[in-house]
Amino acid sequence: MKFWMPRILIGLVVVLTASMAWAHKLPIERSLMMTVHQDRIEILMIYSEPPGIRTDRILAMYDLDRNGRLTGKELAIAMPDIAERAFNGVQIEVNGGTPVANAPELVCKREQDKGLACALYVDLPLSTKAPEKVEVRLLKKSGILPLPMRATASAGFLLAGQTLEETRIAPDLVVTLQPGQTWRTEVVPESHLAKPSPLK
Repeated sequence: MKFWMPRILIGLVVVLTASMAWAHKLPIERSLMMTVHQDRIEILMIYSEPPGIRTDRILAMYDLDRNGRLTGKELAIAMPDIAERAFNGVQIEVNGGTPVANAPELVCKREQDKGLACALYVDLPLSTKAPEKVEVRLLKKSGILPLPMRATASAGFLLAGQTLEETRIAPDLVVTLQPGQTWRTEVVPESHLAKPSPLK
């Protein structure tokens, strides 16, 4: 996965640049995509900073060769700062516990309007049993941004009974968490939902 994921991230940042240019009228934008597997949770966070003081500060701190881009070692140094900004207030629980993430992967692209678009890929390995319940919680405190998110499951599993603040939502729907809200789902093997054979 580490061989092909950065290429996907680069593509996603390009798509982000084209599809969310309007977002730079806002202070910051972010969105989360989640895929649930039997042994891990994959997270992709798209994070966009508009042109201005904050973006200039990030580049001043981490653009070591002063070429206007973040690459290679610069991304590794900038990772903790950008990841903290992107995931600020986001809590993810699986089966009632908090999985420990592997080192994230990061790609950033400077946009034509001098904003900064970043994509972070995070792998959450599950060391015990397959996921049965997953929650994404957005803390309610000062400075927390709304979080659009979409969740899917890998082959063999279904996300059943998705809710946002106890309200049922349709599968594959993009929902926006506001500070203080929680998204929940149960993870069910497809075999458990299969119809019984009429021959039995």
